[in-house]
Amino acid sequence: MNSSASVSTDRVAELAASLVAEHRLPSLSVAVAHAGRDEVDARSFGRADLAGVPATPETAYLLASTTKPIVATLAALLHERGVVDLAEPLADRLPWLLPPGRAGHPGNPTLQQALTHTAGFGTHYDFSYGDQTPASLPQTFARYGTLFRPPGTTYEYANLGYAAAGAFLEAATGLELRALLRRELFEPLWLSTADFGPVYDRPGETAVRYSEANLVAYPVIDTTHRAASLGWMSASDLARFGLAHSTSSALLDETTRRLVSTPGVESRPRQVGPPPGSDYGLGWHVCRVGDLEVLLHGGDMCGVGAMVTVVPTLGLSIAVTVNRTDSLTHARVMRDELLTAALPGWPPASGAPLQDPPLPAGRWSGAVTTYAGPVPLTLTVADDGATTVELGAAGPLPAVLAPPYDERPTAIELAVDHQLPTPDAMVQSPELELAFDEDHGVLRGAARALKTDEAGDRVGNCLSHWCELVPT
Repeated sequence: MNSSASVSTDRVAELAASLVAEHRLPSLSVAVAHAGRDEVDARSFGRADLAGVPATPETAYLLASTTKPIVATLAALLHERGVVDLAEPLADRLPWLLPPGRAGHPGNPTLQQALTHTAGFGTHYDFSYGDQTPASLPQTFARYGTLFRPPGTTYEYANLGYAAAGAFLEAATGLELRALLRRELFEPLWLSTADFGPVYDRPGETAVRYSEANLVAYPVIDTTHRAASLGWMSASDLARFGLAHSTSSALLDETTRRLVSTPGVESRPRQVGPPPGSDYGLGWHVCRVGDLEVLLHGGDMCGVGAMVTVVPTLGLSIAVTVNRTDSLTHARVMRDELLTAALPGWPPASGAPLQDPPLPAGRWSGAVTTYAGPVPLTLTVADDGATTVELGAAGPLPAVLAPPYDERPTAIELAVDHQLPTPDAMVQSPELELAFDEDHGVLRGAARALKTDEAGDRVGNCLSHWCELVPT
Protein backbone atom coordinates (compact mmCIF):
# COMPACT_ATOMS: atom_id res chain seq x y z
CA MET A 1 0.00 0.00 0.00
CA ASN A 2 1.41 3.39 -0.95
CA SER A 3 1.98 6.03 1.70
CA SER A 4 -0.50 8.88 1.92
CA ALA A 5 2.53 11.17 2.01
CA SER A 6 2.64 10.86 -1.78
CA VAL A 7 -0.77 12.56 -2.10
CA SER A 8 -0.28 16.19 -3.09
CA THR A 9 -2.16 18.83 -5.05
CA ASP A 10 0.89 18.94 -7.34
CA ARG A 11 -0.52 15.76 -8.84
CA VAL A 12 -3.74 17.43 -9.98
CA ALA A 13 -2.78 21.06 -10.70
CA GLU A 14 -2.72 20.65 -14.47
CA LEU A 15 -5.89 18.52 -14.44
CA ALA A 16 -7.75 21.07 -12.29
CA ALA A 17 -6.80 23.96 -14.56
CA SER A 18 -7.98 22.03 -17.63
CA LEU A 19 -11.30 21.08 -15.98
CA VAL A 20 -12.01 24.73 -15.18
CA ALA A 21 -11.18 25.81 -18.72
CA GLU A 22 -12.83 23.00 -20.67
CA HIS A 23 -16.01 22.50 -18.66
CA ARG A 24 -16.94 26.10 -17.87
CA LEU A 25 -16.39 25.74 -14.14
CA PRO A 26 -16.20 29.18 -12.54
CA SER A 27 -13.80 27.83 -9.91
CA LEU A 28 -12.52 24.63 -8.37
CA SER A 29 -10.67 24.28 -5.06
CA VAL A 30 -8.89 21.16 -3.83
CA ALA A 31 -7.32 20.43 -0.46
CA VAL A 32 -5.37 17.51 1.03
CA ALA A 33 -4.90 17.18 4.78
CA HIS A 34 -2.56 14.71 6.50
CA ALA A 35 -2.70 13.79 10.18
CA GLY A 36 0.25 15.23 12.06
CA ARG A 37 0.79 18.15 9.69
CA ASP A 38 -0.23 21.65 10.67
CA GLU A 39 -0.67 22.93 7.12
CA VAL A 40 -3.28 21.80 4.61
CA ASP A 41 -2.04 21.42 1.03
CA ALA A 42 -4.64 23.43 -0.90
CA ARG A 43 -4.99 25.15 -4.27
CA SER A 44 -7.73 27.01 -6.09
CA PHE A 45 -8.37 27.56 -9.78
CA GLY A 46 -10.67 30.03 -11.51
CA ARG A 47 -12.89 32.68 -9.96
CA ALA A 48 -15.14 32.68 -6.93
CA ASP A 49 -17.03 35.50 -8.65
CA LEU A 50 -17.00 35.79 -12.43
CA ALA A 51 -16.99 39.56 -11.99
CA GLY A 52 -13.32 39.19 -11.12
CA VAL A 53 -12.71 37.78 -7.63
CA PRO A 54 -10.28 34.82 -7.78
CA ALA A 55 -10.97 31.71 -5.72
CA THR A 56 -8.52 30.96 -2.91
CA PRO A 57 -8.04 27.95 -0.62
CA GLU A 58 -9.98 29.91 2.06
CA THR A 59 -12.97 30.83 -0.15
CA ALA A 60 -16.08 29.41 1.50
CA TYR A 61 -18.43 27.27 -0.64
CA LEU A 62 -21.96 26.13 0.07
CA LEU A 63 -21.59 22.36 0.64
CA ALA A 64 -25.00 20.94 -0.42
CA SER A 65 -25.31 17.33 0.82
CA THR A 66 -21.74 17.32 2.12
CA THR A 67 -23.45 19.04 5.06
CA LYS A 68 -24.78 15.62 6.11
CA PRO A 69 -21.55 14.16 7.59
CA ILE A 70 -21.06 17.43 9.48
CA VAL A 71 -24.49 17.26 11.14
CA ALA A 72 -24.13 13.51 11.74
CA THR A 73 -20.74 14.09 13.40
CA LEU A 74 -22.38 16.64 15.70
CA ALA A 75 -25.04 14.07 16.63
CA ALA A 76 -22.35 11.44 17.28
CA LEU A 77 -20.50 13.84 19.59
CA LEU A 78 -23.66 14.68 21.54
CA HIS A 79 -24.49 10.98 21.81
CA GLU A 80 -21.01 10.25 23.12
CA ARG A 81 -21.45 12.94 25.79
CA GLY A 82 -24.88 11.70 26.82
CA VAL A 83 -26.72 14.80 25.59
CA VAL A 84 -28.82 12.77 23.14
CA ASP A 85 -29.42 9.09 22.54
CA LEU A 86 -29.19 7.94 18.93
CA ALA A 87 -31.77 5.26 19.71
CA GLU A 88 -34.36 7.80 20.85
CA PRO A 89 -37.44 8.09 18.58
CA LEU A 90 -37.60 11.41 16.76
CA ALA A 91 -41.25 12.06 17.64
CA ASP A 92 -40.43 11.95 21.36
CA ARG A 93 -39.04 15.49 20.94
CA LEU A 94 -40.87 16.43 17.72
CA PRO A 95 -44.58 15.73 18.34
CA TRP A 96 -45.55 17.15 14.94
CA LEU A 97 -43.44 14.59 13.09
CA LEU A 98 -45.96 11.79 12.75
CA PRO A 99 -49.53 13.10 12.99
CA PRO A 100 -52.18 10.35 13.10
CA GLY A 101 -54.00 9.32 9.96
CA ARG A 102 -51.20 9.92 7.46
CA ALA A 103 -50.98 7.42 4.63
CA GLY A 104 -47.93 5.17 4.50
CA HIS A 105 -46.33 2.78 6.96
CA PRO A 106 -46.70 3.26 10.72
CA GLY A 107 -43.64 3.81 12.87
CA ASN A 108 -41.59 6.26 14.90
CA PRO A 109 -38.03 6.34 13.46
CA THR A 110 -35.03 7.02 15.66
CA LEU A 111 -32.35 9.68 15.39
CA GLN A 112 -29.86 7.05 14.19
CA GLN A 113 -32.25 5.81 11.51
CA ALA A 114 -32.70 9.38 10.25
CA LEU A 115 -28.93 9.86 10.00
CA THR A 116 -28.39 6.53 8.19
CA HIS A 117 -31.26 7.10 5.71
CA THR A 118 -33.22 4.14 7.07
CA ALA A 119 -36.04 6.07 8.78
CA GLY A 120 -38.47 5.33 5.94
CA PHE A 121 -38.84 8.87 4.55
CA GLY A 122 -38.92 9.28 0.77
CA THR A 123 -36.96 11.33 -1.72
CA HIS A 124 -37.48 15.04 -1.13
CA TYR A 125 -35.84 18.36 -1.84
CA ASP A 126 -37.22 21.88 -1.95
CA PHE A 127 -35.57 25.23 -2.55
CA SER A 128 -36.62 28.83 -1.96
CA TYR A 129 -34.76 31.66 -3.69
CA GLY A 130 -34.09 35.27 -2.77
CA ASP A 131 -36.86 36.66 -0.59
CA GLN A 132 -38.93 33.46 -0.73
CA THR A 133 -39.54 31.80 2.63
CA PRO A 134 -39.63 27.99 2.89
CA ALA A 135 -42.50 26.27 4.63
CA SER A 136 -42.14 25.40 8.30
CA LEU A 137 -40.92 21.92 9.18
CA PRO A 138 -44.25 20.92 10.77
CA GLN A 139 -46.05 21.98 7.57
CA THR A 140 -43.52 20.20 5.36
CA PHE A 141 -43.78 16.96 7.33
CA ALA A 142 -47.57 17.17 7.40
CA ARG A 143 -47.48 17.22 3.59
CA TYR A 144 -44.45 15.06 2.73
CA GLY A 145 -43.26 13.27 5.86
CA THR A 146 -44.72 9.93 4.79
CA LEU A 147 -42.96 6.74 5.86
CA PHE A 148 -42.72 4.87 2.58
CA ARG A 149 -41.22 1.85 4.34
CA PRO A 150 -41.16 0.68 7.95
CA PRO A 151 -38.30 2.35 9.89
CA GLY A 152 -35.08 0.37 9.97
CA THR A 153 -35.86 -1.89 7.01
CA THR A 154 -34.52 -0.18 3.90
CA TYR A 155 -32.03 2.48 2.86
CA GLU A 156 -33.43 5.42 0.90
CA TYR A 157 -31.52 8.69 0.70
CA ALA A 158 -33.75 11.19 2.49
CA ASN A 159 -33.15 14.89 3.12
CA LEU A 160 -36.23 14.94 5.35
CA GLY A 161 -34.52 12.55 7.76
CA TYR A 162 -31.74 15.09 8.22
CA ALA A 163 -34.25 17.92 8.53
CA ALA A 164 -35.87 16.03 11.39
CA ALA A 165 -32.48 15.18 12.93
CA GLY A 166 -31.48 18.84 12.95
CA ALA A 167 -34.73 19.84 14.63
CA PHE A 168 -34.26 17.00 17.13
CA LEU A 169 -30.79 18.25 18.12
CA GLU A 170 -32.16 21.77 18.54
CA ALA A 171 -34.99 20.50 20.74
CA ALA A 172 -32.60 18.43 22.85
CA THR A 173 -30.12 21.24 23.47
CA GLY A 174 -32.19 24.41 23.29
CA LEU A 175 -29.75 25.87 20.76
CA GLU A 176 -30.17 26.67 17.08
CA LEU A 177 -28.17 24.37 14.84
CA ARG A 178 -25.80 27.14 13.69
CA ALA A 179 -24.82 27.94 17.29
CA LEU A 180 -24.55 24.26 18.17
CA LEU A 181 -22.27 23.49 15.23
CA ARG A 182 -20.07 26.47 16.00
CA ARG A 183 -19.68 25.54 19.66
CA GLU A 184 -19.21 21.78 19.28
CA LEU A 185 -17.42 21.44 15.92
CA PHE A 186 -16.33 24.57 14.09
CA GLU A 187 -14.54 26.31 16.96
CA PRO A 188 -12.90 23.21 18.56
CA LEU A 189 -11.57 22.16 15.13
CA TRP A 190 -10.46 25.73 14.27
CA LEU A 191 -12.59 25.78 11.12
CA SER A 192 -12.54 29.53 10.62
CA THR A 193 -14.53 29.56 7.36
CA ALA A 194 -17.25 27.13 8.54
CA ASP A 195 -20.82 28.36 8.85
CA PHE A 196 -24.37 27.07 8.55
CA GLY A 197 -27.58 28.49 7.13
CA PRO A 198 -28.87 30.26 4.02
CA VAL A 199 -26.72 33.38 4.57
CA TYR A 200 -22.97 33.15 5.18
CA ASP A 201 -22.22 35.04 8.39
CA ARG A 202 -18.43 34.85 8.68
CA PRO A 203 -15.71 37.27 7.60
CA GLY A 204 -14.22 36.40 4.21
CA GLU A 205 -15.18 35.63 0.63
CA THR A 206 -17.76 33.13 -0.54
CA ALA A 207 -18.00 31.49 -3.95
CA VAL A 208 -20.92 32.81 -6.00
CA ARG A 209 -23.18 29.93 -7.05
CA TYR A 210 -23.75 29.61 -10.81
CA SER A 211 -26.15 27.65 -13.02
CA GLU A 212 -24.74 25.13 -15.46
CA ALA A 213 -26.08 26.25 -18.85
CA ASN A 214 -25.84 30.04 -18.70
CA LEU A 215 -23.63 30.63 -15.65
CA VAL A 216 -26.36 32.75 -14.07
CA ALA A 217 -25.72 33.57 -10.41
CA TYR A 218 -28.16 32.10 -7.89
CA PRO A 219 -29.69 34.37 -5.25
CA VAL A 220 -29.77 33.34 -1.58
CA ILE A 221 -30.91 29.72 -1.31
CA ASP A 222 -33.02 28.42 1.57
CA THR A 223 -34.77 25.12 2.17
CA THR A 224 -36.76 23.22 4.77
CA HIS A 225 -33.93 20.64 4.96
CA ARG A 226 -31.15 22.97 6.08
CA ALA A 227 -29.45 20.22 8.11
CA ALA A 228 -29.07 18.22 4.90
CA SER A 229 -27.82 20.99 2.64
CA LEU A 230 -26.77 24.37 4.04
CA GLY A 231 -23.29 23.95 5.51
CA TRP A 232 -20.44 26.23 4.35
CA MET A 233 -16.67 25.67 4.35
CA SER A 234 -13.60 26.33 2.31
CA ALA A 235 -11.93 23.31 0.72
CA SER A 236 -9.16 23.66 3.31
CA ASP A 237 -11.56 23.52 6.23
CA LEU A 238 -13.58 20.71 4.67
CA ALA A 239 -10.37 18.65 4.50
CA ARG A 240 -9.61 19.57 8.13
CA PHE A 241 -13.09 18.45 9.14
CA GLY A 242 -12.60 15.13 7.35
CA LEU A 243 -9.30 14.61 9.16
CA ALA A 244 -11.20 14.76 12.45
CA HIS A 245 -12.44 11.26 11.52
CA SER A 246 -8.94 9.80 11.27
CA THR A 247 -8.03 7.16 13.83
CA SER A 248 -5.43 9.49 15.37
CA SER A 249 -8.01 12.24 16.01
CA ALA A 250 -9.25 12.89 19.53
CA LEU A 251 -12.63 14.19 18.36
CA LEU A 252 -14.50 10.88 18.76
CA ASP A 253 -13.68 7.87 20.90
CA GLU A 254 -13.14 4.46 19.33
CA THR A 255 -16.66 3.23 20.09
CA THR A 256 -18.22 6.25 18.42
CA ARG A 257 -15.92 5.96 15.39
CA ARG A 258 -17.09 2.39 14.91
CA LEU A 259 -20.68 3.59 15.21
CA VAL A 260 -20.08 6.20 12.49
CA SER A 261 -19.00 3.55 9.99
CA THR A 262 -21.71 1.02 10.87
CA PRO A 263 -24.37 0.81 8.14
CA GLY A 264 -27.96 1.46 9.06
CA VAL A 265 -29.12 -1.57 7.04
CA GLU A 266 -26.85 -4.57 6.66
CA SER A 267 -28.41 -5.96 3.49
CA ARG A 268 -30.32 -4.04 0.86
CA PRO A 269 -32.10 -4.92 -2.37
CA ARG A 270 -29.82 -2.38 -4.06
CA GLN A 271 -26.27 -1.27 -3.53
CA VAL A 272 -26.08 2.22 -2.05
CA GLY A 273 -23.20 3.85 -3.92
CA PRO A 274 -21.17 5.75 -4.67
CA PRO A 275 -18.89 3.88 -5.05
CA PRO A 276 -20.59 0.61 -6.04
CA GLY A 277 -21.12 -1.72 -3.11
CA SER A 278 -20.67 0.90 -0.39
CA ASP A 279 -22.81 1.09 2.72
CA TYR A 280 -24.14 4.18 4.46
CA GLY A 281 -23.16 4.73 8.07
CA LEU A 282 -23.76 7.72 10.30
CA GLY A 283 -23.54 10.51 7.72
CA TRP A 284 -20.98 8.78 5.48
CA HIS A 285 -20.86 6.41 2.56
CA VAL A 286 -18.49 3.67 3.72
CA CYS A 287 -16.50 1.32 1.48
CA ARG A 288 -13.37 -0.81 1.71
CA VAL A 289 -10.34 -0.92 -0.55
CA GLY A 290 -8.24 -3.89 0.44
CA ASP A 291 -7.93 -3.70 4.23
CA LEU A 292 -8.62 0.05 4.36
CA GLU A 293 -11.91 1.69 5.20
CA VAL A 294 -12.88 4.81 3.25
CA LEU A 295 -15.47 7.40 4.31
CA LEU A 296 -16.89 9.69 1.63
CA HIS A 297 -19.73 12.05 0.86
CA GLY A 298 -20.60 14.42 -1.96
CA GLY A 299 -23.20 17.06 -2.64
CA ASP A 300 -24.54 18.75 -5.76
CA MET A 301 -27.38 21.26 -5.87
CA CYS A 302 -28.11 24.88 -6.78
CA GLY A 303 -24.82 26.21 -8.15
CA VAL A 304 -22.47 24.07 -6.06
CA GLY A 305 -20.69 20.75 -5.88
CA ALA A 306 -18.58 19.49 -2.96
CA MET A 307 -16.93 16.25 -1.91
CA VAL A 308 -14.92 15.03 1.07
CA THR A 309 -13.18 11.65 1.37
CA VAL A 310 -11.31 10.26 4.38
CA VAL A 311 -9.04 7.24 4.82
CA PRO A 312 -9.05 7.09 8.64
CA THR A 313 -6.12 4.72 9.23
CA LEU A 314 -3.90 6.61 6.78
CA GLY A 315 -4.77 9.95 8.35
CA LEU A 316 -5.70 11.28 4.90
CA SER A 317 -8.54 13.64 3.98
CA ILE A 318 -9.30 15.08 0.53
CA ALA A 319 -11.83 17.83 -0.24
CA VAL A 320 -12.95 19.36 -3.53
CA THR A 321 -15.38 22.27 -3.96
CA VAL A 322 -16.88 23.73 -7.16
CA ASN A 323 -19.31 26.64 -7.65
CA ARG A 324 -21.54 25.43 -10.48
CA THR A 325 -24.53 23.12 -10.71
CA ASP A 326 -23.83 19.59 -12.01
CA SER A 327 -20.15 19.75 -11.08
CA LEU A 328 -19.90 16.77 -8.74
CA THR A 329 -18.49 14.63 -11.56
CA HIS A 330 -15.56 17.02 -11.87
CA ALA A 331 -14.99 16.95 -8.12
CA ARG A 332 -14.99 13.16 -8.26
CA VAL A 333 -12.40 13.15 -11.06
CA MET A 334 -10.11 15.26 -8.88
CA ARG A 335 -10.71 13.09 -5.82
CA ASP A 336 -10.10 9.84 -7.68
CA GLU A 337 -6.88 11.14 -9.21
CA LEU A 338 -5.54 11.94 -5.74
CA LEU A 339 -6.74 8.74 -4.09
CA THR A 340 -5.05 6.51 -6.66
CA ALA A 341 -1.73 7.75 -5.26
CA ALA A 342 -2.60 6.31 -1.85
CA LEU A 343 -4.92 3.40 -2.63
CA PRO A 344 -3.96 0.92 -5.34
CA GLY A 345 -7.23 -0.44 -6.67
CA TRP A 346 -9.07 2.87 -6.32
CA PRO A 347 -11.66 3.57 -7.58
CA PRO A 348 -13.51 0.30 -6.94
CA ALA A 349 -14.73 -1.37 -10.10
CA SER A 350 -18.31 -0.67 -11.09
CA GLY A 351 -20.59 -3.67 -11.25
CA ALA A 352 -23.12 -4.37 -13.94
CA PRO A 353 -25.95 -1.82 -13.87
CA LEU A 354 -29.00 -2.98 -11.99
CA GLN A 355 -32.04 -3.57 -14.15
CA ASP A 356 -35.62 -3.20 -13.01
CA PRO A 357 -38.06 -5.94 -14.09
CA PRO A 358 -40.76 -4.67 -16.45
CA LEU A 359 -44.29 -4.52 -15.20
CA PRO A 360 -46.48 -7.42 -16.30
CA ALA A 361 -49.43 -6.64 -18.52
CA GLY A 362 -52.42 -5.45 -16.53
CA ARG A 363 -54.30 -2.52 -15.09
CA TRP A 364 -54.06 -1.00 -11.61
CA SER A 365 -56.15 1.78 -10.10
CA GLY A 366 -56.00 3.85 -6.95
CA ALA A 367 -54.93 7.32 -5.94
CA VAL A 368 -52.06 9.60 -5.11
CA THR A 369 -52.53 10.89 -1.55
CA THR A 370 -51.75 14.62 -1.44
CA TYR A 371 -52.33 17.35 1.15
CA ALA A 372 -54.82 18.90 -1.29
CA GLY A 373 -56.81 15.67 -1.51
CA PRO A 374 -56.52 12.36 -3.40
CA VAL A 375 -55.74 12.41 -7.11
CA PRO A 376 -57.09 9.34 -8.97
CA LEU A 377 -54.40 7.33 -10.77
CA THR A 378 -54.70 4.39 -13.16
CA LEU A 379 -51.74 2.52 -14.63
CA THR A 380 -52.17 0.31 -17.71
CA VAL A 381 -49.55 -2.00 -19.23
CA ALA A 382 -50.35 -3.52 -22.63
CA ASP A 383 -49.19 -6.97 -23.76
CA ASP A 384 -46.39 -5.34 -25.78
CA GLY A 385 -45.15 -3.43 -22.72
CA ALA A 386 -46.56 -0.04 -23.72
CA THR A 387 -47.48 1.75 -20.50
CA THR A 388 -49.94 4.59 -19.95
CA VAL A 389 -51.07 6.59 -16.93
CA GLU A 390 -54.37 8.35 -16.25
CA LEU A 391 -53.89 11.04 -13.60
CA GLY A 392 -56.97 12.89 -12.41
CA ALA A 393 -58.79 14.04 -15.53
CA ALA A 394 -55.67 13.70 -17.73
CA GLY A 395 -54.70 10.75 -19.85
CA PRO A 396 -53.94 8.31 -21.05
CA LEU A 397 -50.35 9.63 -20.82
CA PRO A 398 -47.33 7.63 -21.98
CA ALA A 399 -45.02 6.37 -19.22
CA VAL A 400 -41.53 4.92 -19.65
CA LEU A 401 -39.38 2.83 -17.36
CA ALA A 402 -36.95 5.19 -15.65
CA PRO A 403 -33.30 4.23 -15.11
CA PRO A 404 -32.86 2.58 -11.71
CA TYR A 405 -31.15 4.62 -9.02
CA ASP A 406 -28.82 2.85 -6.60
CA GLU A 407 -30.07 5.17 -3.88
CA ARG A 408 -33.74 4.42 -4.54
CA PRO A 409 -34.48 0.82 -3.61
CA THR A 410 -37.81 0.54 -5.42
CA ALA A 411 -38.53 -2.31 -7.79
CA ILE A 412 -40.29 -0.31 -10.51
CA GLU A 413 -39.78 3.30 -11.60
CA LEU A 414 -41.72 5.14 -14.30
CA ALA A 415 -41.39 8.66 -15.71
CA VAL A 416 -44.40 10.64 -16.93
CA ASP A 417 -44.21 14.01 -18.65
CA HIS A 418 -47.08 15.53 -16.69
CA GLN A 419 -47.59 17.74 -13.66
CA LEU A 420 -49.28 16.62 -10.48
CA PRO A 421 -52.15 19.10 -9.96
CA THR A 422 -51.30 20.38 -6.46
CA PRO A 423 -50.34 23.97 -5.59
CA ASP A 424 -46.83 23.01 -4.43
CA ALA A 425 -46.10 20.90 -7.50
CA MET A 426 -47.24 23.68 -9.83
CA VAL A 427 -44.43 25.94 -8.58
CA GLN A 428 -41.20 24.05 -9.35
CA SER A 429 -42.13 20.42 -10.11
CA PRO A 430 -43.45 20.00 -13.68
CA GLU A 431 -42.84 16.26 -14.12
CA LEU A 432 -43.97 13.04 -12.46
CA GLU A 433 -42.05 9.96 -11.38
CA LEU A 434 -43.74 6.82 -10.05
CA ALA A 435 -41.72 4.47 -7.84
CA PHE A 436 -43.43 1.26 -6.72
CA ASP A 437 -42.78 -1.85 -4.71
CA GLU A 438 -44.98 -4.75 -5.78
CA ASP A 439 -46.56 -6.87 -3.04
CA HIS A 440 -48.98 -9.64 -4.03
CA GLY A 441 -50.14 -7.68 -7.05
CA VAL A 442 -50.61 -4.39 -5.16
CA LEU A 443 -48.34 -1.47 -6.11
CA ARG A 444 -47.29 0.78 -3.24
CA GLY A 445 -44.81 3.62 -3.22
CA ALA A 446 -44.28 7.22 -4.23
CA ALA A 447 -45.60 9.62 -6.82
CA ARG A 448 -42.86 12.24 -7.05
CA ALA A 449 -43.56 15.66 -8.49
CA LEU A 450 -40.17 16.94 -9.61
CA LYS A 451 -38.04 18.89 -12.03
CA THR A 452 -35.28 16.84 -13.64
CA ASP A 453 -33.16 19.62 -15.11
CA GLU A 454 -32.14 23.22 -14.42
CA ALA A 455 -34.34 24.83 -17.07
CA GLY A 456 -34.72 28.52 -16.38
CA ASP A 457 -31.41 28.48 -14.47
CA ARG A 458 -33.09 27.16 -11.35
CA VAL A 459 -33.10 23.74 -9.74
CA GLY A 460 -36.66 22.65 -8.99
CA ASN A 461 -38.21 20.60 -6.21
CA CYS A 462 -38.93 16.91 -5.62
CA LEU A 463 -42.09 16.25 -3.59
CA SER A 464 -43.03 12.64 -2.77
CA HIS A 465 -46.61 11.52 -2.14
CA TRP A 466 -47.95 8.15 -1.00
CA CYS A 467 -49.50 6.13 -3.80
CA GLU A 468 -51.27 2.76 -3.74
CA LEU A 469 -52.79 0.90 -6.71
CA VAL A 470 -54.72 -2.38 -6.79
CA PRO A 471 -55.40 -4.65 -9.79
CA THR A 472 -58.60 -3.80 -11.64
